[in-house]
Parts: sequence; C-alpha cells; structure tokens
Amino acid sequence: MTTLAASAARPSAFRSARPELVLLATLGLVALVLVGGAAWLGASTEADLNRTQAVLRETQAAVSAHAAAMRDEAARLSAAVDRARPQDQPPWSADARQMTADAARLDSLALLLGNQAALIGPHPGQSFRTDLTFVHGSGDALVAEGGALVAHGQAMREHALAMADLARASETGIAAGDALLLQDAADRLIDAGRQTLQAGKLMQQAGEQFMRGLGRP
Repeated sequence: MTTLAASAARPSAFRSARPELVLLATLGLVALVLVGGAAWLGASTEADLNRTQAVLRETQAAVSAHAAAMRDEAARLSAAVDRARPQDQPPWSADARQMTADAARLDSLALLLGNQAALIGPHPGQSFRTDLTFVHGSGDALVAEGGALVAHGQAMREHALAMADLARASETGIAAGDALLLQDAADRLIDAGRQTLQAGKLMQQAGEQFMRGLGRP
C-alpha cells in the first residue's frame, strides 16, 4: 500500500518531463487551436460570401426587370406625348427621356452587380474566395448608389403625383393613366435602390467581419 509520503516523494510524469518537451507540447496545442480557428474563420467567411453572392445575383435580376419595365413605360409615355397638345408636350417628353435614362442607369447597375457577384466566386490559388477589402469597398459603392436611387425615385414620385393632379384636372392632354406610368417608374427606382442598399450593406458586413477576425481595423 502506497503511503501518502511515498506518493509525494514520487516525481510526477509532468515534473519529470524535460522542460523543452513541455514547451513543444504547449506550442503544438496552441498551433492546433490557431489552425482550427483559421479553418472555422475560413468556413464562416465562405458562407458569408456565398450568401452575399446569392443576394447580389437576386438584386441583379430584380434591377434588370425594373429597367426593362421602365423602358416599356417610357415608350408608352412617349406615345401619349405625341397625342397631347403641343404646349403640353415638352414636360412630358422630358419625363419620358428621363425614364429612358434611368432605365439605362439600372442596366449599368445590373451589370455591376453581376460583375461583383462573379468576383466573389472561386479564385484558384487563393486561400479565401476573394479580397475582403474589395468586398467592403464594393459594399460602400453599392450603398451610395442605392441611396442615390432611392432619393431620385422619391423626387420622381412627388413629380408624378403633381402631374397626376394636373391630368385629373384636365389641364393637360395627358390622361391620369399616363401620369401613373411616371409614378410606377418612380416606385421601380425606389425598390431597386433599396435592394441595392441591402446588398451593399451585406457586402460591408462580410468584409468587416472577416477583417475583425484577422485583427485588422
């Protein structure tokens, strides 16, 4: 039977181990934790980027649909302008041209969204799927563009409501239904802007989360 004194006198395996071996074992454990943390961070980042890529593509499709609808509405408004009284044609003609220009802007935005979604995709030879600094910067640009579209759409909506009042008062040769085309276009701009804002904020968050995980400001 081992006495307490004999047990205390017997050196433990830890105390008898060589200090350099203990240090190596400790460093190995730290390395395993760091590698595991990096793997988790990589998987988490990849999941965030996959989600961001999907949102970008969904937003691209929505913006493209809005652009196509706005071009059709601009064409119908132009036809209505041709039927209006000559003195009423200039402002409505300007609205139709603006709608066409806005549709072209949405086409360009859809192309940008598609390009950014593609850039977030797989890149052979990189440890992560893309440069997260690029992701954050692109998010900033989309947030700015989305905000500008919402502001423009809201101003357009106010103008459309005023023109609808004139149409209902029979003060122009344009019908109330024609004025609604302008309001529909305004709503499309606002919706496209809001979706772009959301996509941009998601890109910002993905970039910030990864950079925080790397200890970068």
